[in-house]
Amino acid sequence: MATNIVSPGVYIIEKDISEYAPSINSSVVALVGFANKGPLNKATLITSKAALVSTFGSPSEAITGQGLEAAVEILDDTQSLYYIRVSDGTDTAASANVSLGTCPGFMVSGQLDADVTAPKYGFGLTRGLRFHIQVTEHDGTLRPAFVVDVPVTGESGEPSQFQAIRNAFAPTAGTTGVSVYDDHLVPGEKNGYVVANFAGSGAYMDVHTYELAANGDEIGPINAIIVFDSEGKAEGGLVNPEVKSAARIYGSQFTLEENKNKGDGIGYNVVSLGTGAGYNYGSEPGGGVSGLSIKISPMKENKNWTLEILENGALTESFVQSFIDDATWLEDVIKPLGNDNSALVKAFIAKDGEDVDIEKMPNFVAKWEVKTGVEPVKASWKKVTHEWQGTETSAQATTTTYNSQTKYDARFVNLVPGEYGLVSGAAGVPGDDDAVADAVEGTTLADGTRTGIQALDNPSLNISMAAIPGITLEEPQNALVGMAEATSDFIAVLSPPYGIGGVGDAIEWSNGGEIRKSALDSSYAALYWPWVKVFDVFSGKDRWLDPAIFGIKAMCRTDSMAETWFAPAGFQRGTLTKPSEVEVVLNKGDRDSLYDGGAGRINPVVKFPAQGIVIFGQRTTHSLATALDRINVRRLMIYLKKVIFASTQRFVFEPNDEFTWARIQQVLIPMISEIKDRRGITDFRVVCDETTNTPTTIENNELWCKILIKPTKTAEMIVFELNLTNQSAQMGTL
Repeated sequence: MATNIVSPGVYIIEKDISEYAPSINSSVVALVGFANKGPLNKATLITSKAALVSTFGSPSEAITGQGLEAAVEILDDTQSLYYIRVSDGTDTAASANVSLGTCPGFMVSGQLDADVTAPKYGFGLTRGLRFHIQVTEHDGTLRPAFVVDVPVTGESGEPSQFQAIRNAFAPTAGTTGVSVYDDHLVPGEKNGYVVANFAGSGAYMDVHTYELAANGDEIGPINAIIVFDSEGKAEGGLVNPEVKSAARIYGSQFTLEENKNKGDGIGYNVVSLGTGAGYNYGSEPGGGVSGLSIKISPMKENKNWTLEILENGALTESFVQSFIDDATWLEDVIKPLGNDNSALVKAFIAKDGEDVDIEKMPNFVAKWEVKTGVEPVKASWKKVTHEWQGTETSAQATTTTYNSQTKYDARFVNLVPGEYGLVSGAAGVPGDDDAVADAVEGTTLADGTRTGIQALDNPSLNISMAAIPGITLEEPQNALVGMAEATSDFIAVLSPPYGIGGVGDAIEWSNGGEIRKSALDSSYAALYWPWVKVFDVFSGKDRWLDPAIFGIKAMCRTDSMAETWFAPAGFQRGTLTKPSEVEVVLNKGDRDSLYDGGAGRINPVVKFPAQGIVIFGQRTTHSLATALDRINVRRLMIYLKKVIFASTQRFVFEPNDEFTWARIQQVLIPMISEIKDRRGITDFRVVCDETTNTPTTIENNELWCKILIKPTKTAEMIVFELNLTNQSAQMGTL
């Protein structure tokens, strides 16, 4: 009731009483199994086979169980499938160690003094210079030779050597393949650096320097460029420079593994966000490639480069970044094209295998902080050899201390172009039964994360059927049935192991015996047997597959062809088109024994001479003679519970009176009546009045509604009675 009706007028009040029961998808399948890649312990929605293979990789006999094989088959009949990938904890990410290297470069000092420990030779301040330069890229491509003149620069308060060089080189920077930088680490220095934009041992720069006369004429060669010797060191630990008039200056290349031999394991790592062998780069048997690779390409018109991420040989993501000048490189500052961060990989600098933080890199002096230890460790690279300057003085459980020096030699460090395949990913697929059982059963972690089968305890998924295909161990099977009973959301579909033996062995297994200690007895579980042979397009050969896969397929097909409460069996909805053979050929007596409610309670998979392979049963493992010993009734009840729950939540906290009771009936009666019209039940009644809601229940804040239904029984045994009469019999009297 509106509270602001005071003055005369027309008021319109809107009240929504258009409640109705929503429709529920009854073909949502959940599979728990292993895979070579993809999210771990997360119910991931898969809507197509292409999405399945892209997310979790291709099926393989090397992977324990048949979860992926099941998903491929079931996606023929439904597009609502959740896959929960599990692991034994040994899963690891794939990684590529992308080579780092130095770019060819030289310095021209802008200082007047000649301190050899910190070269400041003054060239260019009192005389002009001419440079003849030609750059060769990392792959041998020769850049055009060019000539640059740098005029005489001023001294105090006048343009520095760097500014003069930058101004001179600026018109040609786009085509020559070089960049110019200053050194502002040391106050007062005016040095200029000329650096090729390409790193690696294949890159080099040919340089000649000449003195210029006041009128701009070339006088002759002059020792003006300062080239650093990568090995020799002057007193004080500084790299020994050489002053030359001409030089071929090479870049260098170093990787994490190579530098470990020098006690200086430095590299640039690219690591897959997910764990698994499926991220490893490799060749496919039929041609093509699989996995992830990283392609580093320089952008030749500037100092940047592109990092392209290729998945299965196809370009998936592309990033642009500068690794020199004042750039930083951390996994959270990748500058992408079109997306914020990579969905496939992360990247970082590693020192001896440890992730390290890179500080700002002015003039290429690389500083980092090691993430391990109580206090961050700061250190720097030392020229081309990049020797680790930190010395461990204490190694205790709680404290790690390093001494470090900081060197201010020019660092022209960049990534070495090329394509790098990711390696060393592991899927965490166990071969030991105990490890398989533990991984599949799962647990609830301290942070609330549920793993394995425990991840099915999520009503928002709306799961109707679940399986652990190819895994027939007792503990995980019992865990799946227990979860189905606890949630009442789905039916667990199972099978005896491949090679169990004959009919008697399968029955003994289901009832508990030598192999399986406990019996399967639940209306929330269904058993199928024997196994079937199917041609696997991924391996190119026939394989024996778990019949539970095809039990779920039949249920999904029934939902699409008929109704959830129809029997998922027989020649109309239980015919299997892909299987070519059955593990055990069953006769009429075998089928009777398997289907006996007091014995096997196993749904036979039968090969008929004319009709082919057919699921010829629809029993649950429920041993009591009730309506719930049939799959169609159990699935009807699962559907009803979900629809009733979804359509009546709105009435929580409503007044517990005859008006609310009537509204509930107005929602439920049309919905159940429709199920009756669609042959799910033969009769029903909804009671929600004072007979179900006594003063005591109302006093306890409870609202009770009773629903009585008569589920439709299936015609599993069709009997025709043939009566022979004599010729004088009157048909109308018989």
